[in-house]
Amino acid sequence: MRRIIFAVLFLVVGISALFANSPQFLWKPVSESNGRLVVLFPSQIRIETVQSITINDRFKPSNTSQNGANGDRIHARFDKPGKDYGNQAVVKIVTKSGQEFTWTIPRGKDRYEQISNVKPTGNNSTFGDLIAAEAPEGALRLTNANQGTDEYEVKADGEITVDCILSNYGPAEMWIKDENDEILLSWKRSNDKDPALLTVNGQEVAESNPEVKPGDFTPTAQKVKIEVKAGQKLKAHLSGEFGNASSYLVINE
Repeated sequence: MRRIIFAVLFLVVGISALFANSPQFLWKPVSESNGRLVVLFPSQIRIETVQSITINDRFKPSNTSQNGANGDRIHARFDKPGKDYGNQAVVKIVTKSGQEFTWTIPRGKDRYEQISNVKPTGNNSTFGDLIAAEAPEGALRLTNANQGTDEYEVKADGEITVDCILSNYGPAEMWIKDENDEILLSWKRSNDKDPALLTVNGQEVAESNPEVKPGDFTPTAQKVKIEVKAGQKLKAHLSGEFGNASSYLVINE
């Protein structure tokens, strides 16, 4: 009898180990709990590093969790069954450091699985994701390793796209000004707990520096648009005490 018990325990432990930290992506069109879609992501993607989860860049989950279940994967639960999202649906995760992961679902009504060996998106903490943040390429690119003030001349009427994050230990700031020294974008923080928000065209961006726990404000990567005119000359600046954190200010048209 003892041998049987030990054999069962060994089997349970073995199965648990097999499915721990699962690299599997899973589209489950009809969940057992409520009959609606649930999407599971590879365990390397940590929920605290995620900026957004969408289907077709429109639909967002009504609930997300990552509590160690089913291979310690993020569970994103949606309001409708999988069939309602159609065929060739694109599931996308964007992390706070700007990484994107996408999966295309051939038929929304069918279960879909894929082993996705993605790189870890942090060390199980939001700040870990910020440390690993890398600045995207751009026409003008300032980073904590390349600080200072640079100039950029706008090529065409329309909008510039600005990617930025201000993650710092000591005083730090970034800004974009026009030729009249009018401030188009600014962000200034005195230390790593400063709740100051990114400001664009005089409007604060609420999601740029969320309070992840009482008194702990953690900046997130932002992508914003600023209206410009052809030939307009802009000045961009980034400087500060960043320590091991990563900050950047990148302009693209």
